[in-house]
Amino acid sequence: MWNPSTWTHVEVFMGLCVPPRYSRLVLALLSALFTILLLFPAIFAGEPQKPAEKTAETRKAPPPGAVEVHMNDGTSVQFTLREEAIPLCTPYGKLLVPIMHIHRIEFATRVSSEDARRVRAAIANLGNAQFRVREEASTELVSLREKGYAALLESAKEKDPEVIRRAELVLQKIRETVPEEQLEFRKHDLIYTADSKFAGRIEATTLLARTPQSAEVQLKLADMHSMLFLSVEDALEIANAVPDPGDLTKLPNLTSEPGKRMAFKVTGSLTGQVWGTDVYTADSSLAAVAVHAGVVRPGQTGVLRLVILGPHPTYKGSTRNGVTSLAYGHYQGSFQVLR
Repeated sequence: MWNPSTWTHVEVFMGLCVPPRYSRLVLALLSALFTILLLFPAIFAGEPQKPAEKTAETRKAPPPGAVEVHMNDGTSVQFTLREEAIPLCTPYGKLLVPIMHIHRIEFATRVSSEDARRVRAAIANLGNAQFRVREEASTELVSLREKGYAALLESAKEKDPEVIRRAELVLQKIRETVPEEQLEFRKHDLIYTADSKFAGRIEATTLLARTPQSAEVQLKLADMHSMLFLSVEDALEIANAVPDPGDLTKLPNLTSEPGKRMAFKVTGSLTGQVWGTDVYTADSSLAAVAVHAGVVRPGQTGVLRLVILGPHPTYKGSTRNGVTSLAYGHYQGSFQVLR
C-alpha cells in the first residue's frame, strides 16, 4: 500500500500527486485518453443524425414562374419565366393570360423563314443530277427533323422516282429519331388554365426566362413543344395526393380527360408491369413507374405527379433505375410523369 508520508519526492499531474515511479504510466494513460477523445468523438457525443431524405413531399416548392420546357429535340429543361402574362391572338380577340394562372402551354408548329428556306432548297436538290448534291440534301433534311416533315410528305408524292425514294428514306429516318407526337403539325398554340383551354397564336417569337444559374435567356417558341408550369399546382397536388390505385385504369373516365393533372401517394416498387418511357400506358403500375421515372427509390414513399395525355400511337421500352419497361403499340390511354 502506498504511504504518502514515506515519499521523498512527488510529481504533479493535473492536480494529482504521483510518485516518480508511476509518472510515466500516468502520462501514457493521459495521452491515450486524449487520443480517444480526438479520434472517436462519436463515442462520447453520440452518433450524428443523418439529414432527412428528400421526397416529393418535403422538396422545396418551385418559385413562381418555374417551368419545365419540353423542346422539339426531345430534351427537357427547367427555367423561370420573367414574363407576367402571355399575349394570345384568338378568333374572338386578343387575350392576355397571366402567368400565375397558366398550367400548361402546347406550342404550335413553327418553322422559321431560314429553316423553311433550307427545307425548300434541300427538297429541290433531292432530284439533282449530281449524286453528291442529292446526298447532301438528304443529310440536310434529316438534320432538320420535324421542321421539314410536312414538306417531305408532299415531296413523296412527286413523279420523279429518285425524289420519291429519297423522300421516303428521309421520312423513315426522321420517324426513327423523332417522337410521333412531335411529327404532328400543330396549327394553334394551346394555353391551359385551371378551368379553360384557349386556342390561338402567341404573338411573341421568344419568351424571356432565367436559367437555374440566374442567366437570362430568350426562349424561342419555334424550339419548344410544350411548357409545364411547376409552381401553380404543386402544393395543392401534394396536399391532395390520393392513395395509389395500382394503375389509372382503376379510375373511371380518367384517361378520357387529356390535360388533367393528378397526384398519387405511392411506394416505389421494382415489380409490376410498365409499358413506355417518359410517356406510359394507363395500365402501367404507378409504383413501378415512379421508380422507373426516378421519382422515388424502391421502398420509398413519395408523391407521383402526372398529366393525362390520352391515346398514344407507340410506347418505347427501356431500363431505368432497376425497372424494365416494355414497348407497345397504340393504346387508348397514356400519361406523363411531372417532375
